[in-house]
Amino acid sequence: MMPEKKPNILFLLIDSLNSRNCFGNEKTSITPNINSLIDNGVYFDQVIACAPTTVPSICSMFTGTYPFNATVLDGNHYKLNTKIQNFVSILEKNDYHVKAMIPDGIKHIGLEKIFHENLDVFNSFSTTYDELGHKIIDSLRADKMKHPWFLYVHLYDLHGSATFYKNKPNDFENTKFGKNQYDRMISALDTWIGKFLQIIDKDNTLVILTADHGSDVGTYDTELEEYHRYWDNTRNKIHQNKSLVNAGVRITSKIPKKLIPFKKKISKKINQEKKDDEEYIIQSEFDKIEKKYPGGYKKRRLKNCVHITTQCFDDRYKIPLIFYGKFVPSDLKIHNQIRNIDIFPTVLELLDIKFTNTNIMATSLLPLIKGKKIDELIAYVDSIGNNMDQRTDNTIGIRYAGLKYFRDRKKPNYNVHLYDLNKDPCEENNICKEYPDIIKKKESVLSKISANNKFQADSIQSLTSKKEEEKVDEILKKLGYK
Repeated sequence: MMPEKKPNILFLLIDSLNSRNCFGNEKTSITPNINSLIDNGVYFDQVIACAPTTVPSICSMFTGTYPFNATVLDGNHYKLNTKIQNFVSILEKNDYHVKAMIPDGIKHIGLEKIFHENLDVFNSFSTTYDELGHKIIDSLRADKMKHPWFLYVHLYDLHGSATFYKNKPNDFENTKFGKNQYDRMISALDTWIGKFLQIIDKDNTLVILTADHGSDVGTYDTELEEYHRYWDNTRNKIHQNKSLVNAGVRITSKIPKKLIPFKKKISKKINQEKKDDEEYIIQSEFDKIEKKYPGGYKKRRLKNCVHITTQCFDDRYKIPLIFYGKFVPSDLKIHNQIRNIDIFPTVLELLDIKFTNTNIMATSLLPLIKGKKIDELIAYVDSIGNNMDQRTDNTIGIRYAGLKYFRDRKKPNYNVHLYDLNKDPCEENNICKEYPDIIKKKESVLSKISANNKFQADSIQSLTSKKEEEKVDEILKKLGYK
């Protein structure tokens, strides 16, 4: 039975918002409006995105499944798999008027297939504190949207140097708004979140605030920020000075269509030269970092300022999630590990909307919201990028509340990592060689996820014997796990 009155749904996704910069002791931004959402709603502080990049993460979120199901490869780029059911379409079938406001950086990923003509695309360099904020407010006015409505807003304010360095709001330059530019941008964004909340009918609106992935560059301390800016300027200068490459790009653009095979050959050669030059410069910079920082965490973050390296670390995966408004309690903080794919099943159950989806791998979080206990939700993590070129380290893994395991996508015995997150939250001490039995057990789970598209986390059958299971369980208990 549907709720008596269907609430409107405002879904705010803040690209690259790391959970530690949203809430907690490490946060230095001033966010009265986000704080109010947390204090008067439900806040999940252990949310794991399934991918470290935008496209696979939001495709997975909209479909309740992992990237290997949620995306399809179109040329070199990943797009939404429209052959499987998505939650926006389910809402639409249940009388919701759906609309999305997205940056043009992701306009190609197939969202027009589910939002149809109700897709408002804005410039990726736009931020809430310039014309975009007013545009969103205009969309939220009562006379602009038919009730009940679902509005998905994808904000790029924190996405990178193009916004939070070059296009920054002057009113938030003071360090009282954050110790670095990233946190100051969050402070600026928060003021607009407050303006959005003033427009909506809070008594009949469900507000969801989350992110697609975290951020691991230039976000937490002054040194990282300075280095990120240095490298950003260095990279721009490198590209500008590649006169031969740039000239080659211009020349190939003038080659007529009848000489396309020749054009492709020349373009391939130019791109390879550019790639080789970049890799040489990147490696030179990596060598400097290796000499200066022998420690893992600082070194890893500095390297990620230059080039995304191993992507299955938490910096890129831990995100915030807030439910506020209609049908949710107030001042509830949930510490259970959950996944971003679990968001929409939760929304549908809150609305009492029934659906069937044979591909779904997600779980409704409503029992947790109601104070009930559920089995731990295993999080699958995948280093898949927005396109094939971004798949840098090519790793996949699984994350538990206190344990992280990942390895090479195709070679189970290559690039193996195991971390005790309770003792080693920065993931500096790789203990894979110390616990081969744990590796074996976790590999059986990971293999099932990656091999079976209809995998259900709560129905994993172990591939190890009962005696082996007991042995591993004993080791895990000593480490502080169940």
